[in-house]
Amino acid sequence: MNNAYLYAYDIGLITEPTIQDVNMGSTFTRADMAKIISDYAMNVLNKVANTGAICNFTDIADQSAEVQANIKLACQLGLMGINMTTIFHPNRTVDQAQFGTILSRTIWGDTYNG
Repeated sequence: MNNAYLYAYDIGLITEPTIQDVNMGSTFTRADMAKIISDYAMNVLNKVANTGAICNFTDIADQSAEVQANIKLACQLGLMGINMTTIFHPNRTVDQAQFGTILSRTIWGDTYNG
């Protein structure tokens, strides 16, 4: 786990300064996924967000400003929340099907949606 953390930190996927801050043994939420996948899409794959995309979710007001920005960015990148009208479910865990869908969108865009 330490090597995975160090690799992710070195390439900018994780910004927390210590492995303890990451809490790698915890569950993985949709808010966590929004941050990591957005960073990866922009910093590694050079994807650009569609800032004109409307991504307003009514259930993220209790999240920090940074988390809200990451959620909106994941939506504007077309990776998460794109078929949800107003609910993002930031605290729900990411299951394997969701992870696969998000990763597919990150790599191939909307080619395999549906």
